[in-house]
Amino acid sequence: MNDLVALWMALGLACGAVARVGAAYLALPTIRSLGHGACPTCAGPVLRRATLLPLLGGRPPTDCPSCGAAASIPVPLAEGATAVAFGLLVGRFAGTALILYSVTTLVLALLFLSDVYYRLLPNRVLAPATALLAVAFALQRGPAPVLLGGAVGGGLFLAIYVAGEWLFPGRGALGMGDVKLAALVGVVVGLPAVMSAILLTALIGAGLAALWLIRRPARAHLPYGTALALGTLATLILDARV
Repeated sequence: MNDLVALWMALGLACGAVARVGAAYLALPTIRSLGHGACPTCAGPVLRRATLLPLLGGRPPTDCPSCGAAASIPVPLAEGATAVAFGLLVGRFAGTALILYSVTTLVLALLFLSDVYYRLLPNRVLAPATALLAVAFALQRGPAPVLLGGAVGGGLFLAIYVAGEWLFPGRGALGMGDVKLAALVGVVVGLPAVMSAILLTALIGAGLAALWLIRRPARAHLPYGTALALGTLATLILDARV
C-alpha cells in the first residue's frame, strides 16, 4: 500500500506540472487576442506572454508592474498540491475508480490554475472532459446518477448565474464557465453526492471570498472555479456516496 501511495503521489507530481503548463498554454490565445491578461492580485492588465511560460523549474516569475506581485504560478505549488490530492485518492479508491478520479483531479487542477491565474475556464477543456467523463462514469455506475448529477449541478449554477445577471448586470459573481464546471462536477460525483459538492463549494467559497477581500482590492473578483474544484475534491475524499 505504501508503495502504491508513493507511486501515485509521484504521478500526481507529474500531473501537477502538466496542469500548470497546460493552464498557461490554454491561456495563450486569449493573451494574444487581448495583448495582456489579468494580474491575480490587483486584476490589472499585466500578464504578458513572457509570463505565461511557467515550465517545471523554469524562468523566474515576472512581477506585476502595478502592484509588484509575482505574476506566474509558483514552483512547485501545483505539483505539490496535486501530489497530495493523488495520495488521498489512493486511500479512498481502487481500480477503475482510482484511475477515473485521478483523471478528474488532473482536469480540476488545470481548471483551478487557469481560473485563479488567468481568469479562464476554457471550453477546450470543459466540453471534452465533461463528455468523456460522463461516458466513463455512466459505464461505471449507470447513466441515471451521472446525468441527474450534471443536470442538478449545472442547473443550479445556471439559475444563480441568470439571477446574478438580472440583479447585477455585468457584475454577477459567476460566469458561464462556472456553470459548465458545475455540470462537470455533477457528472463526476453524481446524484446525490452533488448536493455535498455544492454545500462544500459554498463553504469553501465563503472562506476564499473572505481571504480574497482581505488580500485583494474590491475590484478583483474571486474566481469561483477555484471553490468548485476544491469542493469537488473534498467531496471525493469525504462523501462515502461517491
